[in-house]
Amino acid sequence: MTTLKSPSYATPETLTFQAWHKQKQRRVRKSHNPSFIVSYPYVTNYMPSPFDPSGYTVLNDPDCTYNVVQEQNPSGAATAGEISAVTGFASVNLPAAPTGLNILAGESVFLAMPVRATDDFKLFYRFDGNGGQLEQNSINVLSATTTGNINITDIGDWKLIQVRHTVSVDSTNMRGWFFVSVTSGVVDPFYVQATYFGKADDFPANVMPTL
Repeated sequence: MTTLKSPSYATPETLTFQAWHKQKQRRVRKSHNPSFIVSYPYVTNYMPSPFDPSGYTVLNDPDCTYNVVQEQNPSGAATAGEISAVTGFASVNLPAAPTGLNILAGESVFLAMPVRATDDFKLFYRFDGNGGQLEQNSINVLSATTTGNINITDIGDWKLIQVRHTVSVDSTNMRGWFFVSVTSGVVDPFYVQATYFGKADDFPANVMPTL
């Protein structure tokens, strides 16, 4: 695992997010406690407010309905983002541009996010660099399996989805994010937390049992 200096959201310790702003809670529900903590230790996370869904990009997106709800989830935080009624393109969370994340040919960046869903919709992911798009693809959130650059970890009724992109040339201002669209086939609301984008030597998330 790469150890990087952390000028933004990462800390020298495992990120378990002990404090967060009071959320607007329009709906309260409970789910199975996954009894695990997902964190991103010793890496710089370029996502804004990665453990605070009230700060996600999707909050003001007109192409879906978004609520911050009380929801047990693998991040250890008390809330998650609830996305439904997708009518266009809706990015879950976006790193601010320019990121200043420059990598060399052969190095990798990663996207990661725990998702809880009841229908097998298509979750899109995209990587940008050098001022343009480098990769865009999708996975089915319930039926996708670990293969190649995709890593899927079951955590209770949540799935931790991690995606790797390795560049073939030196690349500047790398950026990556998950999104859904009207073609995703979202039927029921789905839930997200702990968004990550950054650089590491291997899939960056740490999954450990809670005490």
